[in-house]
Amino acid sequence: MKKYFIHNGTEQIGPLSIEELKIHQIKKDTPIWIEGMEEWTIAGELEELNYLFPPMPPPFIKQEKEEQKEESKEEKVEKPKDEPVIARVEKEVKPKRSTFGNIFKAARIIVIIGLLGYGGYVGYLMLNGHSFESAVNPSKTYDLKVSCSGFSSDIITSSVLVNISNSSNRIHNDIVVRVSAYDKKGNVIKVKEVELYRTLEAHDSKSKLVMLPAKARDCKCELVSSNPM
Repeated sequence: MKKYFIHNGTEQIGPLSIEELKIHQIKKDTPIWIEGMEEWTIAGELEELNYLFPPMPPPFIKQEKEEQKEESKEEKVEKPKDEPVIARVEKEVKPKRSTFGNIFKAARIIVIIGLLGYGGYVGYLMLNGHSFESAVNPSKTYDLKVSCSGFSSDIITSSVLVNISNSSNRIHNDIVVRVSAYDKKGNVIKVKEVELYRTLEAHDSKSKLVMLPAKARDCKCELVSSNPM
């Protein structure tokens, strides 16, 4: 019986049977490996796992009957009956908004502005090479920036130069970067976490060459963690 290993983006899990793969609810683009394979692939590339990803029909949209549409067009709008002058005046008088209502409205606006600002900050960090988990908890990594450059691919292997810079007065140790490799269709074919440097001095930058599978056509670098001093 074949045993499978999968990667959830953070850690490797396995060995697993097909029944255990169902429990983990793998997707077509989940990185997977079995004994005998030279490189990791994705679950959608293995024929024996195709039955785990059955095609799903489009959502059903109920159409209205033509008769109902015609009836709605023929409905007549009844004119409102004349109301006493006193009743109309009562409707036109709007109650004054309470002080508590004004405070609640102001607090809601402040919360919305705060959430938008926080979301923008998280997006800024992710644009500068941070992973999502690093961006939402940036106290240790906010002053680091990661990027990929010099990607090259040939028959035997592919490689990319991972660049990391420190814009602060703090020293960073044990910097970990996640490198994801993609094939020409944009599918993930390999995910690896690389410890770049034990020490990165303040206001310094360094680069490291990382090897990838030969069929890689693109890659993405994300900062995972660091221990600043």
